[in-house]
Amino acid sequence: MTRILRQEDGFSLAELMVVCAIVGIIAAGILGVSQVSLQSYLRANALENAQTGARAGLARMTADLRMLGSCWEGATGSGPTITAAAATSITFIGDVDGDTLDNNGNENTLAAAAVAGDTAITVTRSTGMNGRPAFAVGAYACLKSGGAWEVRQITAVAGTTITLAVALATNFPAGSTVRSVQTVTYALVGTTLTRSVNGGAAAVIANGVSGLTFTYLDGQNPPVVTGVLGNIRQVQVSLTTTGANGAVRVMNTTVRPRSLSL
Repeated sequence: MTRILRQEDGFSLAELMVVCAIVGIIAAGILGVSQVSLQSYLRANALENAQTGARAGLARMTADLRMLGSCWEGATGSGPTITAAAATSITFIGDVDGDTLDNNGNENTLAAAAVAGDTAITVTRSTGMNGRPAFAVGAYACLKSGGAWEVRQITAVAGTTITLAVALATNFPAGSTVRSVQTVTYALVGTTLTRSVNGGAAAVIANGVSGLTFTYLDGQNPPVVTGVLGNIRQVQVSLTTTGANGAVRVMNTTVRPRSLSL
């Protein structure tokens, strides 16, 4: 019987070590690329979250500031439109929510005439858009008819009957427009942007807010920074949010309220 001899030599230890080293280098490279890709993704995602929070908060604030003084500025019985203005908070009055309009945009009106000296009025609807209450205690009722225009704070609401803190000074016929005017406060509390209405509980508008700065400008050309409430005609807002991994987004805007005369 003939035996066939074959050479069955394997890899040497040195060769195995070289192969292992090469495999390790390749694995380390793949791991490094994966980590960088993951970090880039997480940072991009965190930045997007920061942008979303900043964008939503700034959009809501801008919409309210634009309506600052609406159905208030210049009316009989009104006072200052901006009642407090600080670097990280602002309080102002205006019809910012359109609470008294129905789903078709129709105005709420007086169901019966109201005359000077009355401390209660009757409106046609107790609800506004989507069935929400049209009027609230602490808000102001704004009555309009032709050139007559008056605001009075609301002390009680019972169905369609609204009780006023101060008697009317003007006669208003049935069918006169009646709107609700709110006192709104935006403030930075810790890292939370809040919004409160008529002195009620503050609602969260945006979390992760690391900076909020209001700058108040007058009506000069070019405008100048002012600390006098009655001289404010524009409001600059700078909002900074910080997401996970320290991703930061800064958004700036300048708002010129429609109802403030220059």
